[in-house]
Amino acid sequence: MDSFEHLGYFWVPDDPERKQPGKLSFDPVTGGKLELYGNLEHSANRPAVFNPGRTIDIILGEVFQSLVTLRNCLVNYAEASWGPTTASQSTVLRIGCIFLGEHFASSDKLTFRELTVGFTYLNAWIGRSGIERKWDRISNGHYEITYDRPEPVDIEHNGLKLSIYAAWVSTGAANEAGIRANYRISLTPDESLHIDKYREIVDDHLRSFLSLATGRTVFPVDLRIWQTKDVRIFYRMRGYETEDESVSPWPMLFTFSDIESQLRKYMANWIDMNYRLRSVMWQFYWIQYQPVLHLETSFLLLAQALEGFHRIVCGGVYQNDKEYEPVKQALIAAIPDSVSGSHRDKLKAMIKYGFEYSFRKRLETICGRYLENCSEVVEDLLGDRRQFALGITKIRNTLTHPDVRRSVDELENDDLFYNIRRMQMLMRICFLKEMGFPPGEITRLLNKNQEYQVLTKDNSD
Repeated sequence: MDSFEHLGYFWVPDDPERKQPGKLSFDPVTGGKLELYGNLEHSANRPAVFNPGRTIDIILGEVFQSLVTLRNCLVNYAEASWGPTTASQSTVLRIGCIFLGEHFASSDKLTFRELTVGFTYLNAWIGRSGIERKWDRISNGHYEITYDRPEPVDIEHNGLKLSIYAAWVSTGAANEAGIRANYRISLTPDESLHIDKYREIVDDHLRSFLSLATGRTVFPVDLRIWQTKDVRIFYRMRGYETEDESVSPWPMLFTFSDIESQLRKYMANWIDMNYRLRSVMWQFYWIQYQPVLHLETSFLLLAQALEGFHRIVCGGVYQNDKEYEPVKQALIAAIPDSVSGSHRDKLKAMIKYGFEYSFRKRLETICGRYLENCSEVVEDLLGDRRQFALGITKIRNTLTHPDVRRSVDELENDDLFYNIRRMQMLMRICFLKEMGFPPGEITRLLNKNQEYQVLTKDNSD
């Protein structure tokens, strides 16, 4: 997403005559910001606009010969200034989402039939430009560039058509010529979708899919909808970073070519997984999209993600609720009468969940029975699965319940970082399995993946 700064006039939809001058700016890292030279209240001295946490749903404006709609506008109390008249007042608002190119009078009007979006690393992941270069060595003077637009790939799933297509841009001045291939994704539902639903698909489903595939932190760029004219959409991207154009396929878990014949299946399964494993996905990708995060926090989030994954996918109970009930009652009855108050409540709470697997047991099950068809690559990555589960459990317990016998300071950062990388790779293997990748294909992909090779080398040493 591009940064910009525009001067213009702004107003609320129910009072179009009261226009206030201001400056609208946007940066993908910090988001949108509106600096008004005045306020948008009906009364110049009405203090409500300066209340901390006040949100204005929709603000309309005109900037740079273009219409603009601002949504979820939070008044920044710390940056506001008071004055006896409107002219001596100023208001600063943080903007949740900017629509550049059209007016929408309310949030329920933000419903569209199609949205298109690009992503960082999408071109590198697909790896096909459609551009060919020919040099005639005999005549030594003929150089030919041709562009054959690749066919789009269409995926239909649960009332949504997703199309990956190649757009192209002609570049060059009078004395030069060029073609830049650029892939985009269009989303076309059977029925119009609200912008919040589109953002869920873009940010939660497509971005995480491409992050898994490329091994990179991926961000959407150039979001557009068509509403009588072209409308661009801007919103804050936490941890946003520009694309490294020197990226190669080697760090990628899989490329477009690797899964081209099964792309529709894998993409559909991934979207379903995101709904089913929402909390797990949030924990896993939160680490990747945070620019600064302590190793301890990253480790604990991954431990929670692995535990949650096993709980949702595998279950993990010794007995069902009905079978465990008499055992639970017997254990509670066995608590001595001398134990009372909060201590008794604590023991009863521990007994209540005594039928579930422990964290260590869940890790062993993931590395063993769940991934038994991928045992070779899992063993190369982790070594003995019981020792791995034991080590991860000890670290988690030390971080969660530090005491004088097990100090957090005793943990080495190198060990934490190494185990975080192994846990991340283990989760990726689980994701591939849930997406429907055959065991042989998982092995093939890992054996050519740069990160996996580094981790297995470290493990063998």
